[in-house]
Amino acid sequence: MNSLTSNLRLIKAFKIVCRQIGMILIALFLATIFLGLTGYPPFAILKGLSHSLTFDIAGTIRWSAPLILAGLAICVTFKS
Repeated sequence: MNSLTSNLRLIKAFKIVCRQIGMILIALFLATIFLGLTGYPPFAILKGLSHSLTFDIAGTIRWSAPLILAGLAICVTFKS
């Protein structure tokens, strides 16, 4: 019985992760379409993401840390 509940939890977690990945992919797809319609190079976002993840991970962390902390501060404010 314990393994059954464990498997159900694992399946539920897998579905949540897949849903989140799907939403990220949809957002990237819509952003590339929007960039293409406005005259910018449509794959600039993907190029920037791949460059930041492979060559400049320290810069990515440096610029994303304040955004993450601001998001956490807002979450705490709205929760209380």
